[in-house]
Amino acid sequence: MVLKLNCYSFPMKKHSKSLSGIITFFCIFLVFFIAIFWVYAEQKGESGVKMRKAAVAGMFYENNPEILNKEIKEYLKKATPEKVQGDVIALISPHAGYTFSGQAAAFGYKLLDGKKIKKVIVIAPSHSVGFRGASIPDTDSYETPLGLVTLDRKSCDILLERKLFSSIARAHSHEHSIEVQLPFLQVVLESNFKLVPIVVGQLMESDYPVVAGSISEIISEGDLVVASSDFIHQGPRFGYVPYKTNIKENIKKLDMGAVDLILEKDTAKFIDYVEDTGATICGRCPIGILLEMLPEDAKGTLLTYYTSGDILGGETETVSYVSLAFSSVKGWLNKPVKKTLSKDRSEDKNEYLTLKDKKFLTNLARKTVEQCVKGEKITGVGLADELSPVLKKKAGVFVTLHKTGRLRGCIGYIEPVKPLYKAVIDMAVNSATRDTRFSPVSEAELKDIDIEISVLTPPEMVAGPDEFIPGEHGIIIKKEMRQAVFLPQVAPEQGWDREETLSHLCMKAGFPADAWENPGMDFYIFKGIVFSEESLK
Repeated sequence: MVLKLNCYSFPMKKHSKSLSGIITFFCIFLVFFIAIFWVYAEQKGESGVKMRKAAVAGMFYENNPEILNKEIKEYLKKATPEKVQGDVIALISPHAGYTFSGQAAAFGYKLLDGKKIKKVIVIAPSHSVGFRGASIPDTDSYETPLGLVTLDRKSCDILLERKLFSSIARAHSHEHSIEVQLPFLQVVLESNFKLVPIVVGQLMESDYPVVAGSISEIISEGDLVVASSDFIHQGPRFGYVPYKTNIKENIKKLDMGAVDLILEKDTAKFIDYVEDTGATICGRCPIGILLEMLPEDAKGTLLTYYTSGDILGGETETVSYVSLAFSSVKGWLNKPVKKTLSKDRSEDKNEYLTLKDKKFLTNLARKTVEQCVKGEKITGVGLADELSPVLKKKAGVFVTLHKTGRLRGCIGYIEPVKPLYKAVIDMAVNSATRDTRFSPVSEAELKDIDIEISVLTPPEMVAGPDEFIPGEHGIIIKKEMRQAVFLPQVAPEQGWDREETLSHLCMKAGFPADAWENPGMDFYIFKGIVFSEESLK
């Protein structure tokens, strides 16, 4: 028996095993191809575009398009927002299930009825994936029961070329904070708009103007920005129980304190307020970005406020829902992005420490090191006295120990994570006992130790290494999950110029000495107020 294939003859019996192998390989390949096609097709809608499928339809809002459309129109019908001056350019809108936050969201979206808006930029927080910066999805559209919302891919791609922007698929696949805004937009704008969806992770203080500036580049006249956020989450389930009595009244006062600063468009004070109170406002980063972007003439209006307790009854565990609108007569393009945050913070940090403050901090560090080394309880020093307000303000700080002029320990916080006096206590203990380069300080060494404190301004991202001035700035480099830092005094103490400082910093981070000259590295600078026991004598 002879099998003929493409003019070639194969004796069937002799080559049956080879032919069987070919058929088996072909079948495996076919199955693999179908599987790949199926996965690819799952990301595509009927229109053939790559889409992000609805993740919370049927949970956060109705899955039936007719019922959903009717439900949203009922919310809009009941909404009676205050009239605003000029055109609405931005909203702060909640993102819980519609049973809870739908009516609050309707107050903002009601203002868009009949408006022609070509592009909507939704800035929303990440609830499940931790990362720094902002993420844009690698999709062409978002799906809801009301249809597909097309992305403005040109604007998205511009953002992806900017600092702090990336595409993290996991940050979008199940995130509800953008998705729940879309059905309202589809109803009030009749789907005649394109979307720029931005999920925000964690931000350093200096990141806000950077991200805001990039987003401002893609804004055109008539565009809308939506900052997606619920407000205070309080109760044991949320790990935040600030009040045990008069809970409802106190939570409203806490919420309104944040609202007042938002209406003032004061980014720095809003961020401080959230940090100082611990206010669990999940969209604080999107709100901070929006405040940095707003034009000078933008006027904020509180449209409505209530909590889940007003719906369910009770006040033990509640989430607050706020709807705010910003309007402008002149529009988005009348003023470039503000970079107030890092500027104001830097100036504030450089002028606030008096001689009395500095002496208090060095005495506090001295007493803490002595108590720690001797195994005594850490009590601080002079804390019974009224602390200066600036010592209660959060600040980055390093405590450095020198012994007869040589480094004996140095550890600190770059970011302002604790009140200054508490940070000095922590870092005094760490520098004396936990700097892995040295053995713990002994009691016999205490008399030879000199203590130096460096109070830092928040790090600010810069375009490149040329903006680093040795002796004036501290410097941080970051790349591929690695980073290293030098304090402002390091370069002059070592006699290094800019290139030498950067080379040593790269080697400290585990990179080649010339890595700072190559693309892909981020640079941050900061300043420091440096003083020591010796300098204050």
